[in-house]
Amino acid sequence: MMFAASCEQQELTPNLGSEATVSFNVATPQIAVKAYSDGTTATQLQYAVYDENGDILRDLTKTNATINGSTTVELQLTTGNKYSVIFWAAAENAPYTVDLENKKMTVDYTKATCNDEARDAFYKYYTFTVNGAQTETIELKRPFAQLNIGTADYAASASAGYTPTKSAVKVSNVYSQLNLATGDVANGVEANFDLADIKNDETFPVDGNQYLAMNYLLVDAEKEVVDVEFTYTDGSNAKTRTVGSVPVQRNYRTNIYGSLLTSEVDINVEIKPDYEEPSYELYNVVVNGVSYVDFAVAAAEAMELKKPVEFIQNVAIDADNTITVPAGKELTLNLNGYTLKGKTDQTGSNRNMFDVRGTMTVNGANTMTRAAAEGNGVIAIEHVGENMGWNSSTNVFNVTAGGVLNLENVKAINAGGSDMGFVAHLNNWGEVTLNVENSTLESNYVAVRVFNSGNDKNNVTIKNSTLKGGNYAFWVHNYTVADFGTQDKADDHKALLNFDIFNGTNTFIGKNTTPVRYGFTDALYADANGVIPIEEGLGLNLDGEYTVTAAEGIAALSALIAADGDNGFAGKTVKLANDIDLSVMTATTEGSTKIGDSDAPIGSTGERDARGRLVCKAFKGTFDGNGKTIKGLYQSGWDFGYEWGQYGSIGLFAELENATVKNLTIETMEAVVEGGDISFIAGSASGTCVFENITIKNSGIGTYNNGC
Repeated sequence: MMFAASCEQQELTPNLGSEATVSFNVATPQIAVKAYSDGTTATQLQYAVYDENGDILRDLTKTNATINGSTTVELQLTTGNKYSVIFWAAAENAPYTVDLENKKMTVDYTKATCNDEARDAFYKYYTFTVNGAQTETIELKRPFAQLNIGTADYAASASAGYTPTKSAVKVSNVYSQLNLATGDVANGVEANFDLADIKNDETFPVDGNQYLAMNYLLVDAEKEVVDVEFTYTDGSNAKTRTVGSVPVQRNYRTNIYGSLLTSEVDINVEIKPDYEEPSYELYNVVVNGVSYVDFAVAAAEAMELKKPVEFIQNVAIDADNTITVPAGKELTLNLNGYTLKGKTDQTGSNRNMFDVRGTMTVNGANTMTRAAAEGNGVIAIEHVGENMGWNSSTNVFNVTAGGVLNLENVKAINAGGSDMGFVAHLNNWGEVTLNVENSTLESNYVAVRVFNSGNDKNNVTIKNSTLKGGNYAFWVHNYTVADFGTQDKADDHKALLNFDIFNGTNTFIGKNTTPVRYGFTDALYADANGVIPIEEGLGLNLDGEYTVTAAEGIAALSALIAADGDNGFAGKTVKLANDIDLSVMTATTEGSTKIGDSDAPIGSTGERDARGRLVCKAFKGTFDGNGKTIKGLYQSGWDFGYEWGQYGSIGLFAELENATVKNLTIETMEAVVEGGDISFIAGSASGTCVFENITIKNSGIGTYNNGC
């Protein structure tokens, strides 16, 4: 989100023609348990980049990269240009010929054997425009259908004296060629997978069944049917079964199962999109040493026992079924480096993974020595299917009715699928609290929204964290202050806001340059320091204090003080947000108060009196250096017309009246005057002025014909 007060917001224009680094985070989908298609065999990565005409850029082609679940590819590309890229990942020596020049892949079915996991492979064709240094996330998908054949009577058959050890499969109407750019298939063939050992240690997708055969088939993106003939043998007695009109589809599993060894009739055929997402049954968590496979049950038990839910592997849940943390209850999730992911396809209403009315704590760090995951855990929601439309949001967390949400060492993601979506949505019907530390919150829309609709307080603290939004990082929806400078800080509204979000080493990333937004129709926008821009280098913070963020802001401040005339900014506070280096300012810098080689004192009007002396207004407010440094200040009284008999004041300020200057360091300042008063902070001061916690370093001032 962003703030804009008196200046108009503009999109940043890229420097067309310059080179920029484009990083691709490339990943293959992996499921949570040991099984066929766990995604670990595809370790060899090939990729190629194509220009806008579709011609390959051979210098940006690589055929021997590696990938182990995920990898990063960095390319130097031209800003403003449009490119396409193809990624292909497969096992080493896999039976695929990839022709990147012509964007084609060919499958070799000769000498194919059944149950060969090394035939698993992934690809992606992706088109994008380079807007500057950027990161693209690429999830590779399988171009295959997986055909699984299983039996529920393996043990019964073994008891009867027949134990199959090898299997073979023949499938009609599959393809041997794939266009990697369009996804079209060609060259219809019959695929024969010769006898190979049955793998008894693999987990069949349907409970109660034992694998007989597994194979990958190149098929169309749309559902079609094939005829399947499969053979199994115990080494001496081979048996063959045939199933017609079996549905198959790219990136889907087709399961044929039943009592295949002892019965001729109980055959089931189903097609499931298990490649698109791990089955919801494939997870496991622990509460107080007890293992659960139903996450909702585990969460309820954890709240009742006041014990955390410990993750021992990745978890996928149906986000249509919201987990509620009631008032007075506590739910703690220790992700232990694993991922909790929810998916919803509902439309027409808000969908929350968690509705927090009590206290919820999510800790992503790996605290269990037996956990295999490394790094911090992830919690994410994704909406799939038809767009939910405006004003219907998917949220990881909805915090309301006195709820408290604590996030620590976690990456929380809203993967999108609707026009609105938040990681944390604070709906303050009752005082609500959000504490974020050492975490990353990322949404395609807004990371955190505070819907300030009631009369209760919103408490938000963010430390050492990153908030990233497709539109804004942080949004207070109903903050109705239109002008911080004239409404006494709008205390009637600010009383509802208790924010500590701009301290520490936080990073706020939004679509534009001002990632924090306050309000709806008459919104204000702030930068990553919480400053609402007024002029370049100068803005207002949430407390209504003028904030200098860059050297140009000193000139803008001086102009405002001069324009305030005899008021002199009385009752107003100026803060430094950053160290300021005035040596970078020149007389040609836009908005500069540079006069000759000199930096004019703050409060300079830029005008001259009848005797040619620079006119300056007294500063009567509070100047809080905020522990920052102003360096490189250079002043010569001769530039200002202050000569013998033509006195004037010289310093950071020309004159102070009933003012306060504090918490400031002046470094490498040089100043000299022939006729007038001179000092580091101000040439003259009147009334009751306060100077507090001021440091002067490596600086010097001098005078001719007059005292300092």
